[in-house]
Amino acid sequence: MQYQIVEANSQATIYLTGKLYLQDIEELRCDLVQALEKGSKWLTVNLAGVTYIDSSGLSLFVMLHKCAEQLHGGLTLLGAHGMVQEIFKRTRLDTLLSIR
Repeated sequence: MQYQIVEANSQATIYLTGKLYLQDIEELRCDLVQALEKGSKWLTVNLAGVTYIDSSGLSLFVMLHKCAEQLHGGLTLLGAHGMVQEIFKRTRLDTLLSIR
């Protein structure tokens, strides 16, 4: 998995590509928590380039959703498709998270 974080004002946009597995989560989580701590309370994650996500990736998005809400911000997931979109539906996380 590869990612890029673009921060501006109180917004951070994260572009993910590849497969999101447990071994990738810790570095990404640290970078995203750091973005929240620096003032980016609105997170947008572009999942258009993601082909697979495991349960650790799902838990990362739930954690980010909660952290952003505590800061009176939010998390939006964009571009989920195929298997990734299906995983969000099967776990019913599409009812909790803002997925477009």
